[in-house]
Amino acid sequence: MQVNRVKVSTLNSPITNSGLQVITVNTSIILELNNGYFFYREFEAISQYSVTNNSENREINWKVFWKLPSANASPYLQFRRVVEVFVQKDWVSSDAYTIMNNSLHLTSQKVNNNYRIWLNNTMSAANFTLFTVSPNYINNITIISSDQNEVNLGYWEKVDEFFYGYEGSKLNISTILLNNESTGIINFTLFNTKGEISPIKENLSSLIKYLDNSSYSKFGVFNVFNNQFYTNITLDPSFENSDCPGEWTLFVYWKNGTEVGFLTRSIIVKAYTKMESVWKVKSSSENWTNDSVVEQFSGEVLSIKCWIYSLSNLNSSFTFPYIKNEKVIFSTSWMTEGAFIYSNDYYFANVSLEAPAGIQSIDVNFNSMYFHNQSKSIYLRIFYKMSFSLISPQENQINVNQDLVTNITFKVTNETNINKNTIPIFNDDVVLKMNEITVLTEYYTIVNTGENTTISLNISKLGIQAGNFTLNLEINKESFKFNDSSLGIIFSFKLIVNSVSPTTPHLPKPDGRNQFLFLERMLIFVILPILTASISFLVFYFFVVRRKKVREFYISTYNDYLKINSIKKIIFVHQETSISIFELNLGSDFQRDSSLISGFFQAISTIGNELTEKGSGDIRKIQYQNFVVTSARTDHYVIYVFSENDITSDIDLSIQSIILWFEANFHSYAEGWNGDPSVFNGKREEIMEKCTSFLYLWMKHPIKLNVPKRTKKSKYIEKQLRKYLETDNFFFIEELVSKIENDVEKGKILFYLKSFYDLGYLEIKKEYNN
Repeated sequence: MQVNRVKVSTLNSPITNSGLQVITVNTSIILELNNGYFFYREFEAISQYSVTNNSENREINWKVFWKLPSANASPYLQFRRVVEVFVQKDWVSSDAYTIMNNSLHLTSQKVNNNYRIWLNNTMSAANFTLFTVSPNYINNITIISSDQNEVNLGYWEKVDEFFYGYEGSKLNISTILLNNESTGIINFTLFNTKGEISPIKENLSSLIKYLDNSSYSKFGVFNVFNNQFYTNITLDPSFENSDCPGEWTLFVYWKNGTEVGFLTRSIIVKAYTKMESVWKVKSSSENWTNDSVVEQFSGEVLSIKCWIYSLSNLNSSFTFPYIKNEKVIFSTSWMTEGAFIYSNDYYFANVSLEAPAGIQSIDVNFNSMYFHNQSKSIYLRIFYKMSFSLISPQENQINVNQDLVTNITFKVTNETNINKNTIPIFNDDVVLKMNEITVLTEYYTIVNTGENTTISLNISKLGIQAGNFTLNLEINKESFKFNDSSLGIIFSFKLIVNSVSPTTPHLPKPDGRNQFLFLERMLIFVILPILTASISFLVFYFFVVRRKKVREFYISTYNDYLKINSIKKIIFVHQETSISIFELNLGSDFQRDSSLISGFFQAISTIGNELTEKGSGDIRKIQYQNFVVTSARTDHYVIYVFSENDITSDIDLSIQSIILWFEANFHSYAEGWNGDPSVFNGKREEIMEKCTSFLYLWMKHPIKLNVPKRTKKSKYIEKQLRKYLETDNFFFIEELVSKIENDVEKGKILFYLKSFYDLGYLEIKKEYNN
């Protein structure tokens, strides 16, 4: 016997290579003759095959006999004898020959599927050996997997304290035999990476819910329709490494009497995996997160940790084992890449954020031949760091007359840049506030000269009364940040505005005899008016301006609530297929309308009236029918928020944060998605929780006060509840504010309730119509 033209030297020689095997079997038949020429003999030739790597033997028996029972040579001294040997039909004539006494070659010819051997009269008793070849009846194996031609082990899923096992790929295996043989017995056996047949999983713990109904060794069935033998084998989940991922071997063996065939094929079997990642919120702290869009300065370092588990294998301690020493790499949106280092059951990398300002991303990828690949996208807001230096005045106090212009000179430096270049400042970058009231840009000018910036505030044009004021200079430069906790720079000055008195020539010049009269007149004509004006200004500010500001704030809070309350539907869409993957209906008056939604998707690119024009990834607004549709997109997903009114810019930013969170958490679902939304069902509660938190949707649900300690605010709310609703149980905000006529009072209640929500003092009963 030869395997791939290599001689098999022992009975139990294993097959060491995977793939197609060329097996050649030379079968010898020993013929013995005696002097009496009485030829009738019956022989058995036994060929033994070691066909499995656990040394199971298979025997094939050939029976060989003479065509004629006897021959009498007495009348003939010289005659040519012919021996005809009946053999199997699959024995090949081109390789047949006969050897007498292990040395002399004789002619052997195949006639009518039998071999004829010519013997002359000089031959008496001798040993004759007939050599021929029997072919391998299997030369191909076809495997079709249920998992898109990828072969996977099963996997485990934990529900409460139980572990449920799910089967992996179903292998549909078939082969067509030589000469279209349709009879005989065929066996398909799958050997694992250890060269073993994994046993059926029995007597498992009561915490494991899995029934193993299939074996890795099966007999095949002949299919008349396509003239082939076939069977199917389903892969199991692994328990205590019983079914390890790697290179498995499929062995097929067929036998029909004296005819045989066997072949092996290598199969790559993969395991299901899970990757968990965390990254530092700040490079200088030990706070880690797994879902936040972190803010970092350009040039800093982001630390990332990853744990990768095999979901296809369950340990006896009911844990999923770590996948160790595999390849995990990262690539960034600013075109850098690197590898993670494995240590202490996790993978670790420090990523240098040498990136331009803006929204950036880091893709973490786990790639393996024997494990399912995993990926995670981490989103960051990158800022340049700026510093502020005051040039003039040298102190934070400014003295100026009512009729003059005061100048503030400063320098803002780009600390990220190696050259520490100065940053020019313009009107859009600056907000000036006097006693918390914003100063319009028409009252000041900004000039950049060399490294310095000068703001000239026209006090005379402002027309303010003399007195002391707080002047705040706020600088917010796009793509820049002052420090970790502050986006912009706020610098406060004490502004002292001095009055300018008119010339009064009719007043006598004071001397020693008329000093009292002079002081008396000064009190009447100068000091008293100033004092009166100052008191009037304070009364006006505290009782008119401040009160007006508070009223405006409460009314603004109520208007924001109305815009939040106008949100009626939220849809998450897979960008590549335009298939809706998650919908959230808000309010019983807006149930799912399939025609409206399908019409919207058709009209979005052609009919939609653009309200704003921004680049990809930013907030966009579309007027569609009676709704304002606010959208934001990432690489793989789009969010659409339907509202009856245009929502505020604060909520726009929240929508952008939601879609960035969605992209970061479901990036791996998007690649090759088949359109089945069920893969997102397990995350439904988490998605709704994020929408509720970011978009203040808790205001649309029944709420109940749960204040641990009564405060002035809680007493006020309790009083309003008793006054308008007469309940201490769950209530709708919409019902409460509808019974209050004063918008200021409505805004005040909403402001207090928002404070309670931030403190965790509200119990919310979430209700959705989906």
